[in-house]
Amino acid sequence: MLLKIKVVAEVVSSISATCKYCGSSHGSMTSNSVPAGYEVNLRFVYGMRCIGIGKSAAQTFCALMNLPPPPAKFERLYTPIFNALETASSRSM
Repeated sequence: MLLKIKVVAEVVSSISATCKYCGSSHGSMTSNSVPAGYEVNLRFVYGMRCIGIGKSAAQTFCALMNLPPPPAKFERLYTPIFNALETASSRSM
C-alpha cells in the first residue's frame, strides 16, 4: 500500500492510497468544499470568532499547536459566516 498526502490549502489535504500489487487507488479530501472555500477553514474562523479572537490570535494559536497558518482570507470568511448566522436566526423566529 502506497499512501500519498498532499497539502491543498491551509489545513486541507488530499489523501490517496494505491495498492502496490494491483494498482487500484482511492483518494479523498480531508474537508468538504463549500462556496466560500473549504469547510474546515470556515469552521476554524467561526470558532475563533465565537471565542472572541481574530486573525492575529489565530496565527499564534496555529503556531503553538504546530498547525499550518490560518486561512489567508480569514477576514473575508466573516461575510459568509454572518450571512449563515443571519439566515439561521431569522428562520428560528
